[in-house]
Amino acid sequence: MTYQRNSGLYPIDNRGFPDSPNGTLDQLLMNQTRHKILVLFLLLAAMFPWAAFAQVFISQQPQSQSLVTGARLSLTVQATGSGPLAYQWRRNGVNIPGANSSAFVIARFQPTDSGDYSVAVADVTGAVNSDTAQVRAANLSDLPFTDAMGDQNLITDANGTGRGSNVGATKEPGEPNHANKPGSHSVWLTWQAPLLGGVAKFDTAGSSFDTLLAVYTGNSVTNLTLVAANDDVSNCDDPARGFHSSQVKFNAQGGTVYHIAVDGLGGAAGDIVLNWDVNVFEGLLTVLNLMPSVTLGLPGDNLTLSVNVQGLVNYQWYLDCKPIPGATANLLRIDNLQASKVGDYTVHVKDLLGVETVSDAANVQINITDGRAINVAALDKFPEIAEGVKSGLTRSASRLQKSAVSGSPVRKKAGGLARGYRGTQIFSTVGSTKDPGEPNHCGETGGASAWYAYQPPATGLLILDTEGSDFDTVLAVYTGPGTDYASLVPVACDKDSGSNGKTSKVVFSVTKDTIYYIAVDGEGGTSGTVQLNYNLGVAPVFTQQPFTRTVSPGGSVTLSATASGVPAPLYQWYFGSDAIPGATNASLTITNFQSVDEGDYQVLASNFADSAVSARATLLLDSPLRLDSFNVRSGATSMRLIGQSNGSYIIQYSPNLQDWSSLVTNAVPNGIWAYVDTNLHASSGFYRAVSQ
Repeated sequence: MTYQRNSGLYPIDNRGFPDSPNGTLDQLLMNQTRHKILVLFLLLAAMFPWAAFAQVFISQQPQSQSLVTGARLSLTVQATGSGPLAYQWRRNGVNIPGANSSAFVIARFQPTDSGDYSVAVADVTGAVNSDTAQVRAANLSDLPFTDAMGDQNLITDANGTGRGSNVGATKEPGEPNHANKPGSHSVWLTWQAPLLGGVAKFDTAGSSFDTLLAVYTGNSVTNLTLVAANDDVSNCDDPARGFHSSQVKFNAQGGTVYHIAVDGLGGAAGDIVLNWDVNVFEGLLTVLNLMPSVTLGLPGDNLTLSVNVQGLVNYQWYLDCKPIPGATANLLRIDNLQASKVGDYTVHVKDLLGVETVSDAANVQINITDGRAINVAALDKFPEIAEGVKSGLTRSASRLQKSAVSGSPVRKKAGGLARGYRGTQIFSTVGSTKDPGEPNHCGETGGASAWYAYQPPATGLLILDTEGSDFDTVLAVYTGPGTDYASLVPVACDKDSGSNGKTSKVVFSVTKDTIYYIAVDGEGGTSGTVQLNYNLGVAPVFTQQPFTRTVSPGGSVTLSATASGVPAPLYQWYFGSDAIPGATNASLTITNFQSVDEGDYQVLASNFADSAVSARATLLLDSPLRLDSFNVRSGATSMRLIGQSNGSYIIQYSPNLQDWSSLVTNAVPNGIWAYVDTNLHASSGFYRAVSQ
């Protein structure tokens, strides 16, 4: 569904500014009320399109299973809905490439295929998620994971696969954030490397949740030396990115004791599958001094990324898994930063023996807020955004430590909340995935989402769009505590209301200092470069009103008004209820004032957030003193006198037209005096006004 968002009184143009209003003032004010009702209806219709159709109903859910190695895994679902049904199977919340039928089969199950499986079933009304089917390996041995770090959980095998759980586990005082990510349910395992040492690899493939994996040396949680850490597997040949499993490789020293920590991102918990092996014949990994995990810039900036490596090696830089031609040095210059150059930069380092090491990703983004750059980044995972909002700092890249190697990375933290009236964030979602429990944004299955947090500096109307993005986007906005996905409250969403029918646009009211969580996904799980634009409008409020006065015949008069608002409002003056052609400034000057110019004047101030109408200013001819109106009501006598500007007049009372007493003397700078006499002097009497 598409619709034209109006600015209270008239349509918004492509720049976010209102066109000139047409019609009488009364018509415009009536249209404003009708418009607000219409927009509410259209927003509800856009957010809840299934109201007119039968929503998908899943009649048979996929079933949990426990299988031995080599068995056949078969998951099925039965559903009904409106029109053809589309299916997308997921593992740990991540789309399984090519799994798009009502059944999902793995011919020969392996322990690394374990996990939480579900399927999204979609029709014209949107997508519905099935229940979770827990698929577990039946023949794995239990590993001696413990809640607290220590040596009582020692294993010495050079390779193996085992299981455990972090459900109910806690975090010790002083324990670090593993892989520099938020977690709260860590468990520990101690491993002693074989005497010959070698290149050790540990991974959590087959676990049922989004794991964090870290390897340390040391004797307590407050005295640890990081060896390697990882959140998500980075493998350009695997679009599912390991289904939120983690992997580390490091040079294991013979006989050395290493402490292995497994945690869940954002407090996730579940079943752990840990796999490890040591290759004593593989050449040692090159030790990299890693790059900052994020770099933010303005369009046109020149950036530099670099790694420092000891020894003779060859380099090849990559952007979003694609090699950059000619980028074969330890230093990479990014000249004239543009949208086409944002994304994940990695460097592959190969030594003379052919052993290749891949760096962590440096995520490059563009940020413009009110014409300047601020230290805020879009992130792949909502728990990181929520943690950043909670702590006031956000991890600077969504996919840190994807392919961790020896060395301690330099990390730059970015502010967790974008604030401002107008801004743009340009980033890449290539390699992004969907999280367990993440909603189907705007009823779309999606599968490659990124998150952004915005806190408006004022109450107003927010225009949020993805104009300039290079793929078919889905845009959704939420509020709520942000503790987890269940705490999110939908505010607005859109799929294809952008100018090209593929970008997205929402317009909604925001409240000062409320935190809004913004998700950008791709229809069908597509990904690419996102240009997320926001424009906050604050409704006009008059800070200076035009005032009533008299004008000498043939003279000139200027009415002035001032209204606040963001963006600065446009003005239109009215005489009575008719717009005055060309009167579009904050002041209105009338020359050669005559009787035909007498009447009420008002000015309308408008921007895309709303409109405001000034107080009436009455202009009358400056003439000899005359009585304009006279009323006796409820024991009070009221009258309005019109005379020359800057005069001084006396109102007098007489019971008999002979004996006059002065009631009040008043200076009248604008020539118009409204007077009310609340004293009844007699049952009848006379008033007169005289110049002083």
